[in-house]
Amino acid sequence: VVDSVPLIIEGGVGVAAGASLTLTPGTHIKLTGCGRKLDVSGTLVAEGAAEAPIVFTSLADDARGGDTNGYGGVGCSGYDLYTLLAAEEALVDVEHADFAGYRWNAVYGYEARLRVLRSRFPNDLPDRPMAIRNGGRSLWIDARHNWWGDASGPFHPSRNPGGSGAPVTDLVRFLPWAIDASGAETTQL
Repeated sequence: VVDSVPLIIEGGVGVAAGASLTLTPGTHIKLTGCGRKLDVSGTLVAEGAAEAPIVFTSLADDARGGDTNGYGGVGCSGYDLYTLLAAEEALVDVEHADFAGYRWNAVYGYEARLRVLRSRFPNDLPDRPMAIRNGGRSLWIDARHNWWGDASGPFHPSRNPGGSGAPVTDLVRFLPWAIDASGAETTQL
């Protein structure tokens, strides 16, 4: 169980097959540099709370968890990570989390039993990176009730082409979505 704020991850860190990691509400996971991610092959339970979400971001992101790199808010954009959370053939349950500071994917899943619910993804990052990418071909990622950065929901080229929020790939179940950052929802068909 991890409940420190913030938890700084340097290098490759993961949850091995057969192992489990539980993150408590309010935990900030700050990753360092390109190519770093929380890599899960076992079990991850990350259940935050509306008033104390779990945060996945970059060490350079001073807006969340403070100035943990000692730069005084100068010099780093905070968007230096390719992927924040990667799950391959794993069991991952994330609820009430904020994802920020990524360039490629906030969440990547490959044949994982992956749920990301009631969480927030920005849609104002440089180059509009993928919020959730499913690299598998048989298991859907459950990503319902999330705020995608816009009331129109996540962008998906065929299932929600009018969505102006953070994009998702195929095999991501995103209906219904939140229409504001507080998590409010309306009926969506």
